[in-house]
Amino acid sequence: MTVFASVSEPLLAALAQQDEEKAIKVRVDAMERLNTLRLPTRDAQAVGRWMMQQAREQLPTSLDVSALQAILHRLYVSACELFGPVVVDRLLAEAVARAERLPAAQEFAPRRLL
Repeated sequence: MTVFASVSEPLLAALAQQDEEKAIKVRVDAMERLNTLRLPTRDAQAVGRWMMQQAREQLPTSLDVSALQAILHRLYVSACELFGPVVVDRLLAEAVARAERLPAAQEFAPRRLL
């Protein structure tokens, strides 16, 4: 979860610095599509609150790698549609590079999320 947060949160923050309104749309789109992941209701609600930055919500630790990959993929696709793939690829590469320097990356490589 540490690695996922270390990739996704800087990516979302960087998008918000580019254009706050578009960044919110990325979050909303990803949140609206959570039902396609077929997560347990409690986990889906927690992920939705996390995406909308409500009360510094923590992601549920019960999420598996495939769910984290799907969430990041949905954020990526939405971001590409609104910001363009060149911008998003650069921001994602920067976030992954930073996450690779974390101690947690020794146990879970950030590139596994891609």
